Formats: sequence, C-alpha cells, structure tokens
Amino acid sequence: MPSPLAHSIAGALLMSGYLGNNRDPRILFGLSWPALFAVTTVLSLLPDLPTVAGLFTGDLAAYHNKQEHSLLAGLMVSAAVAWLFSLATSTRWRHWFALTLACYWLHLGMDYLTVGRGVMALWPWSHERFGSPIRLFYGLHWSEGWRSWRHLTTVVTEAMLLGAVSALILWRRSLKRDSTRS
Repeated sequence: MPSPLAHSIAGALLMSGYLGNNRDPRILFGLSWPALFAVTTVLSLLPDLPTVAGLFTGDLAAYHNKQEHSLLAGLMVSAAVAWLFSLATSTRWRHWFALTLACYWLHLGMDYLTVGRGVMALWPWSHERFGSPIRLFYGLHWSEGWRSWRHLTTVVTEAMLLGAVSALILWRRSLKRDSTRS
C-alpha cells in the first residue's frame, strides 16, 4: 500500500482542488487552511486506522486492509465523521461528508493501484480482493522491516507520481489565472 505520506499528500491535493484558489475554507468548513490541511491529512488516513493496533501487536496483516477498505465502510465512516465535524464547526454536513468520502475513497483508489493484495472494495457482499492490472504505486513492504531498501523505491515512485499531479494542478491554475486576466 502507498505510504502514509503519499495518502496525506493526495488528500491535501484533493482538498486544494476542492476549494480552488479563491475559496476561503472557513466558509465551507469553519476552519483555517492550516487546520483544514491537518484534518484532511487525518481523513486521508482513516482506512488505515486499525493498523495502529497492528503496530502494538506486531502483526500489521491482522489489522490492515480488511473490511475498513471497502466502499460501504467509507460511506458509513464518512457519514459519522461528517456529523461530528459539522457539529464541532457549525457548518454543513454535506461539505464534510463530500470531503471525508472523497479522502476515504481516494485512499482506497490508491491502494487499488498499488502492488499488493488489493482491497476488499465490495465487503460485506464479497470478501474478494480487487487490484488494478495497472500499478501506479510500488507500496510499502512492512514485513521486511523498517530499514528495507524497498521503502526507498516506494518513496521515490510516490514523489514522482504525486509531484507530476501537483505540477498539473499548478499548471491548470496558472492557465485559469491567465484566462481571467485577459
């Protein structure tokens, strides 16, 4: 699966694209840019939350990439998280739901596009794992330990892919700015 850093950066890119250049996040979310960035980072990692238990037990496979990596889990978790954040910030539930669900499903999509065992996207209807024939991410290999050279491969490939996406977003924004000036 992609690294937590890649999931976080992808969530930040999603948030940035959702808000665009001219939108104040306080209007939709009741939070400043830095606070919303921090929240989006956490939202992007929600499907991996059970992995924390695996860190304590020493068995990541027992807790990671199970039912929480399904589309239905994304809907349920997003609804609950949106309700909590809309109450806490006195903002609309639908904005929080859209952002949370987008971050959650982006995480699943990235895991789907990673070398590995795939995701249980259709749980509870199916326990089958789905993986893309096209793999954009090399993924982390925790079973090899923290010092594996393969982690470097993961970080380099993720940096290249997410850097290219970032460059495309910045280029698109510059085209929009130029067209509004004319």
